[in-house]
Order: sequence, then C-alpha cells, then structure tokens
Amino acid sequence: MSAISTLNEDGPEAARRLVQQGRYHLALHHLREHLMRCPRDPHALHHAGTILQCLGRYDEAARHLERALQYLTAESPDAC
Repeated sequence: MSAISTLNEDGPEAARRLVQQGRYHLALHHLREHLMRCPRDPHALHHAGTILQCLGRYDEAARHLERALQYLTAESPDAC
C-alpha cells in the first residue's frame, strides 16, 4: 500500500497499517487527527497509548491509556 492511499484512509485504519510497517510517528499522527474529531474514542486512545509506549513516551502513554479505560468503562455515547 502506498503512502498516498494510506493518507486517504480513516485515522485508526491508517494507523494500524502504518504500525505494521514500523511507521509509528506517522501512525500516531493519524490517530491524533482522528482524536481531534472523536476525543472519546477509547479504541483510538488505547492504540495511541500503545504506540506512545513503544516510542518510550511513557507519561503520554499512561494518560492516553487511562482516558481509554475511563471512556471504555463509561461506555460513553460520545465515542465515534
């Protein structure tokens, strides 16, 4: 899959493909774009937290993972 077609995909789907390619920073970018539109998406928050952990950004990772757990357990209707 080319970088151009990846850029046209939805944030979480593009991020999954980019992680498989080892392109963590770009995957994180796609997730952050998605989270601007859907800030309470627990799955995107979890995925971003996992990527941040892989990048050694542990404090940021913990914040994302805590928010993911919060929204997942609350079953927020605001999630995308």
